[in-house]
Amino acid sequence: MRHLRTGTALLIFAGVFMWLGSSVAAQILKLSDLLDFRFVEYGLANKILNLVLQLSLLIFFAWLIGYLMNKRWFRSFVLKLFSKIPVLSTVISFFFDHNYIEKLSSGKVKVVGIKFSEDVHMLGLQTNEFGENKEKSFVYGATSPMPATGFVFLVNKQAIVETKFTLSDFFRIAASYGLNYSEKKDPENPSP
Repeated sequence: MRHLRTGTALLIFAGVFMWLGSSVAAQILKLSDLLDFRFVEYGLANKILNLVLQLSLLIFFAWLIGYLMNKRWFRSFVLKLFSKIPVLSTVISFFFDHNYIEKLSSGKVKVVGIKFSEDVHMLGLQTNEFGENKEKSFVYGATSPMPATGFVFLVNKQAIVETKFTLSDFFRIAASYGLNYSEKKDPENPSP
């Protein structure tokens, strides 16, 4: 299931760019008839068959991409393949970077609170620690309802409050404006 989620996320991202690119190419070159892909010719039963086959292929490719993303050799191959293309290499390295993926999958990215004052804390992901005594950290603060957007803060260690939230708790809370928070947890304490 993890492979399917990872692959689906990447397919959606890549699919939007491929759809936009193919739409522009079809309009420029007037090749819209060549871009129409079918397994079998249309009829009512065949439309259903086409839909089932296309959805099956989409699910299979989502799983396959997710599976390959967990293989270090595949990520190395993709990084090397696109390393010389200026803008594309930056985007590709975001998705295929070994350190980034291994930090997330191993649980090294912690959910922390940033202490703005005694009364105000903000949840964030502590992504990196640095300095001689690891006295500074980068903390990603998500925005609601789209946790994939947000801000990166450079924070002193004294302003960070440890929590027991998981990554899924963090993203669930951010995506739901904080509404998807269990009442069993103490609202006075930033840790569940």
